[in-house]
Amino acid sequence: MKELSDFLVVTPLDKKTETYSAQVDDFVFEPAFEDSTASPIYNCGLTLYSDDCLGALFAGKFISSVVTFGTVTIGSENFPARVRSDKYLNRYKITIQCKQLANPFA
Repeated sequence: MKELSDFLVVTPLDKKTETYSAQVDDFVFEPAFEDSTASPIYNCGLTLYSDDCLGALFAGKFISSVVTFGTVTIGSENFPARVRSDKYLNRYKITIQCKQLANPFA
């Protein structure tokens, strides 16, 4: 039986005309509220697993991007998410690092 999965779309900021997509396994996304000295922020970091490769652009290094899955967007042009895709056993591990000033569900 195949797990339900979500469709992830990644748009690198340096190549705004290109988008990369992948089907990822089910995941739970709960932005963590953190109180920093500057202002309160939401840690929107995720680690996802996929059978699809995002592309050679993301291999082994973090790329500033805007990530969209469903109706939720992580990152923006001013505060981009950092995305990396690595080979993990016979699949791919997609790491997203992002801290935002607003909750992405709000």
